[in-house]
Amino acid sequence: LVLAAIRGVADYPRVKQAQMRARYAEQVALLGRIAVDVRDPQQLIEQAPQIVANAFDADVVSLFLLEPDGQHLRLAGGQGPMGDEPVGWRMLPPAGSPGHHVLTRNESVVVEDAHEDQRFSFPDVAVQVGLRSAVLAPISDRGQTVGLLGVRSRQPRRFGADELRALESMASLLATSLQRAHSEEALNHAQRLESVG
Repeated sequence: LVLAAIRGVADYPRVKQAQMRARYAEQVALLGRIAVDVRDPQQLIEQAPQIVANAFDADVVSLFLLEPDGQHLRLAGGQGPMGDEPVGWRMLPPAGSPGHHVLTRNESVVVEDAHEDQRFSFPDVAVQVGLRSAVLAPISDRGQTVGLLGVRSRQPRRFGADELRALESMASLLATSLQRAHSEEALNHAQRLESVG
């Protein structure tokens, strides 16, 4: 008598990881296509959080841009329940928070479990809605942080190296698109000045 257990290929950890990586790559490519196709960065900013949420199956996605004062962040786009903050909401990231770390050090952060993480203090709104893990990546323009892209989950230990790489790729695409729009605006302004004077 021989007993055999048949297990589907999709149940193997390496297959699941490959499927997740493929999903991340697909969503990065989608964001890249949109970044190339749209000239108005606001359209990309409006679509990016949904694409990121689809890639990571995330509870909350936030896209913040740095205000001209260099300290406050403005919520430019988001997906999921993060309290009552509407698009356009401004905040000063509290010292010691993951967002403050990203802004001041221009480096990404992975929080495996906010309840156990001793490195950071977490904003009250994140705690109130039950968020446990996060990955945040800077949106950088020529080495200067101009914003951040954050993904959060109610599940602990939800994000790792693969998620970090995918989010950093998405943040880089956003930065490039914003930089292109800014450069085109400056060029158009210079051309208008030249035609007048």
